[in-house]
Amino acid sequence: MKETMPLGRLTRWLRSVGRPRLADHVRALHHVHSFERHFIATVLPTRRAARSRLPPHIFEQAVAAGVLVPLPRRCRPIISAPLKAVPDRKDPSVGRLILPACRLNDSCVPPDPCPIPHLPHMIARILENDYIVTADLRSWFFSFSIGRDVADKYFATRGPDGRFYAHVRGAMGWCAMPYIACSVAEAIVQAAARSHFAFAWIDDLSIATRSEAAAIVASRRLERLARFLGAELRDLSAPSRSAVIVGVQVDLAVKAWRLAPQWATKFSEFWASIADEARVPARVAWRAAGYIAWATYALQLPLALTAAGSRMAMETLSEEPTALVDFRAISRAFGQLASVIRANPWRRMAAPPTRTLVTDASPFGLGALVDGRQLGVPIRHLEHINALEVAAIAFAIRRSGARSQTVDVIVDNRVVFYCVPRWRSLGAGQLHNRICELMRLCMRRKISLRMGWIPTEVMAACGADAASRGSRITSTDVSSCSEHAEWQSAALVEPLLSLTF
Repeated sequence: MKETMPLGRLTRWLRSVGRPRLADHVRALHHVHSFERHFIATVLPTRRAARSRLPPHIFEQAVAAGVLVPLPRRCRPIISAPLKAVPDRKDPSVGRLILPACRLNDSCVPPDPCPIPHLPHMIARILENDYIVTADLRSWFFSFSIGRDVADKYFATRGPDGRFYAHVRGAMGWCAMPYIACSVAEAIVQAAARSHFAFAWIDDLSIATRSEAAAIVASRRLERLARFLGAELRDLSAPSRSAVIVGVQVDLAVKAWRLAPQWATKFSEFWASIADEARVPARVAWRAAGYIAWATYALQLPLALTAAGSRMAMETLSEEPTALVDFRAISRAFGQLASVIRANPWRRMAAPPTRTLVTDASPFGLGALVDGRQLGVPIRHLEHINALEVAAIAFAIRRSGARSQTVDVIVDNRVVFYCVPRWRSLGAGQLHNRICELMRLCMRRKISLRMGWIPTEVMAACGADAASRGSRITSTDVSSCSEHAEWQSAALVEPLLSLTF
């Protein structure tokens, strides 16, 4: 077993700099050790094993070791952890052998947002400084050595010592891994920069300073910190007045920026393809001519689009290599285009209004609040309450007659709130089958589903709870509820999670 970064030292350092939550996430990666050793020692990674699922005895030992934690439901899900070989993007002759060791419980708990900076804010802050230092942080996740016979059957990465090794990805679930990687990279570069402006775009580290001496000190501090944590830095640049960051070329001497040449070439090809395709399909214009307000909208949109495109093409793709883009001019051009699109009356008329459905379920039946009406259906057979909650959502959508619009579904069941947006990662079971039926209904009706959660007491005040426990259909107006204003404004404790089809 080879560890590319000592996680114990990294965990202690994160706690010392005030990142206890991130330290807990990193500490959980230690649980993959026993599973990796057993998997490599027991399963011969052949091509057939790469496409097969985990054997039952390995699944049981992985559950006992705490690596795979099944969700609490009646049937045990089938866990798949295949070996996956992907070519390296820098050297296609080699590649990476990936073992997804995912924990199921993390697939139902959303991690914090990845701390990736906003691109306009990043460029504006960089242009306030005079020198910049860039570096690339090599992947610090787990890796393990493999034999030559296995390396011959897959793409494999050869290390500096000549040995082949493979990576382990998704040790805490695919949704949590980008958060850990981006957060650790951000913590490292922020600690090295201290009071200077620094940011991490996934694994690209950058530090901007006012003076060259401060840039040199920050660069050395970053190098020492990476060596202490066991991280490997690649392409650590000297302090410079110009650099290419995330496809953007900045020149701090003249306080300007432009797209990198390789990105600008692709951008010009994109504009050329749009111009060629605009001449061919006349049926697009024929359909658009039938819309209301097309006469006013069609005259303004091409003019604004042409102005923005020509300004971008002339100023970004200039023949002079030192010609840089004026950020304010491009912002004004695209701002004008955005205002034209927002002012289009057809766009407002074509988009159906958002509908809000409040659903609830009990062992006695289903209940929903649809267009101010309480709808209830008794259930004669007992079923799991989570599956009944999903059935209540489908019942409310059918009764509402919603089609080709956004539907906000409010529930008081946290399991349903978390599992519906992540239905693809759930194993086989009663809840999964119900959610699949709901997703098929939404896809047939072209419905964009958004989930929200409110407390149970607010749900009872709205009336859906009473509808689920009644034996007959009743009717009432939701606006008569004394808690209606509170329910609309402050009762949505959890944010809405979107599912668009």
